[in-house]
Amino acid sequence: MARTLAGSHVVVVGATGVLGSSIAVQLAAAGAKVSAIVRDHTQLDGASVSQYALADVTDHAALSTAFASVAPFDGVVNATGVVAFGNIAELDDSTLAALFAVNAIAPVVMLRESAPHLADGGFFVNLSGVVATQPVAGMAAYSASKAAAWAAMSA
Repeated sequence: MARTLAGSHVVVVGATGVLGSSIAVQLAAAGAKVSAIVRDHTQLDGASVSQYALADVTDHAALSTAFASVAPFDGVVNATGVVAFGNIAELDDSTLAALFAVNAIAPVVMLRESAPHLADGGFFVNLSGVVATQPVAGMAAYSASKAAAWAAMSA
């Protein structure tokens, strides 16, 4: 049976980015109430987002509080992510840590923290990319971080 978004409540994490803002607009156009979890609310599209909570996705306590503040909801879309290009030998520790904190660990924490607030039959969508399963040269660390999240979401 097809799911209708009309009347549902969907949380978009990262709704100020290119993908996240587009997703929020499309969800609202489909009749969903859209809440956002963002680091900075000043770039939100007020026409599509009805409420927001502030949180950095690497701050797990803030994520928990943010999800609780917009609950209950029918679904979550994670549209956050960071990218770094270069051979692994060229990437410093802070870049590697940021890649995995945002792309691998944060989605798992989001799933854990949002699950208690999801309505029966709710959904969690984690955006990724083809590089999670088909890595390319110069993107090994990014690919690995996305693959880690993909594996966790698929398990």
